[in-house]
Amino acid sequence: MPLPPPSVSRSLAHTRRLRFEAYQRADGLWDLEAHLTDIKPFDYRLSSGVRAAGQPLTASPRPSAEFIKTMPGYFRDDLPVFLARVRNRNVEPAREHEATYAEVEPWLKASPPIRRPLVERFRNRAKDPQFRGKLIENLAAHPEWDRILFPEKYEEEGTKKAGKAPGR
Repeated sequence: MPLPPPSVSRSLAHTRRLRFEAYQRADGLWDLEAHLTDIKPFDYRLSSGVRAAGQPLTASPRPSAEFIKTMPGYFRDDLPVFLARVRNRNVEPAREHEATYAEVEPWLKASPPIRRPLVERFRNRAKDPQFRGKLIENLAAHPEWDRILFPEKYEEEGTKKAGKAPGR
């Protein structure tokens, strides 16, 4: 369904097009390529000079071999080198450390559709006194943790719904 016409006059300032392509390779790996094109309806200055209105600025989907050679080694993907050694090995990932509240705080305070599934993911962290303390301190920002932190508040509610008297 098309958008309604704008209620205020406007002028185009910038067009950006993104195209992503995924290629499955014969060796079982994937190549992902992205193409980005920017077009502006007016002349504008770049460090390399002035780009004329309507002239597209395009990012190359694959950098040149010369560019790759000048990249720091840690930017290069060396996983294909190890493929033969690990292809048929089933290894469980090792947890580096338990997440701290500070590390996950932005996620726990995100909008409800993002943060609600995280309750189950980090439920065991509520046993840690420091993590639990921060959850309680910031409970207003993520109220779904109330049932985990204070289950006793909800036990009576469950027995009332079942038609049982509390404590029986």
